[in-house]
Amino acid sequence: MKRIYIVWFVLAIGSVCFALLVVLALGAKGKDSVMTSTETEPIYNHFPDLPKTSEIKWCSQSSGGIGLVTTTLYIFSFYNEDISDTLQGMTIDGKAATIELYYEPEEVRGQKWRLVENAAFAFQTGIKDTKKMYTNVYLNASGTILYVEAVGD
Repeated sequence: MKRIYIVWFVLAIGSVCFALLVVLALGAKGKDSVMTSTETEPIYNHFPDLPKTSEIKWCSQSSGGIGLVTTTLYIFSFYNEDISDTLQGMTIDGKAATIELYYEPEEVRGQKWRLVENAAFAFQTGIKDTKKMYTNVYLNASGTILYVEAVGD
């Protein structure tokens, strides 16, 4: 009888340890484990008017669940010169914008951002209205990094 209690005790301790490991593994996911991409083609397929560059870093986040799923894209485009003048129809706010980045590549740490106004559905000419994503657009102080947050379903 004593052996049965010992076996159950060992199994209980083992189960608790296993559960703790699972919780720790799941808890490790987050901003540090964001899957990123540097492919330009998927971005230019949906945002054909985005100023051309060869260096883009982006990731996406889905709301998940059953039913309507919302997807958010976080896109950083890097340029060799100031692109402020190429943002036709948009106004760049001169004040610094405070934004909370979901994904922050090393190249953008410490950047000061300015809001690009009139950019609600930016860079999506030729995309069907039902496929367009709502966008918030920011430009760094030197005009060489464009940041786009795009939300759609």
